Amino acid sequence: IELLGAGPFDLSGGSNDVTKIAGLVTGSVNYKDLNDLKVDTVNTVGLSGGGVTLTTQNNGTLTINNVLATTNGGALAINNSGQLIVNAQINADGDVTQSGAGTTLLKANIITTQDLVEFFQPVLITGGTRTIDTVAATGPSGGTIRFRSTIDGQNNPLVLVTPAPATGGDILFDNNVGNLAS
Repeated sequence: IELLGAGPFDLSGGSNDVTKIAGLVTGSVNYKDLNDLKVDTVNTVGLSGGGVTLTTQNNGTLTINNVLATTNGGALAINNSGQLIVNAQINADGDVTQSGAGTTLLKANIITTQDLVEFFQPVLITGGTRTIDTVAATGPSGGTIRFRSTIDGQNNPLVLVTPAPATGGDILFDNNVGNLAS
């Protein structure tokens, strides 16, 4: 499905079943799929919106194969019932929150403009050095990076960028951290 026009788009009824989603919109996007879903390219467009919510059901895998961006302070909310596979960079002008039941395979970077990045389920770092940066915008403050479950580096480095604690932006681990390379 390719979303065209300004939006907002609310396709959250739960009976949608498409292979991939893409669009370049200024309004928000709220999409819920019955099964697997890929954020990909349709006619050379990735997915960019003023705020994006993506949900999979029935143990569906959510795969990000093309840059996913939010604009105008828009948050990215991902509720994956199966795995979340991040193969392409996420650029968010708002919070990035992963919830749901599935593990995240982080194979690309996440960049925010001084906003929260939070994972509620286990995270596996794969394919080399990965960066989560919450200081991408100019200014002295930044967002918090929080892992509420385990994180396994699988012998890959993970770079977490936040400002000095006195200016905002903590790094929080609520569970075990292991196998991170230096």
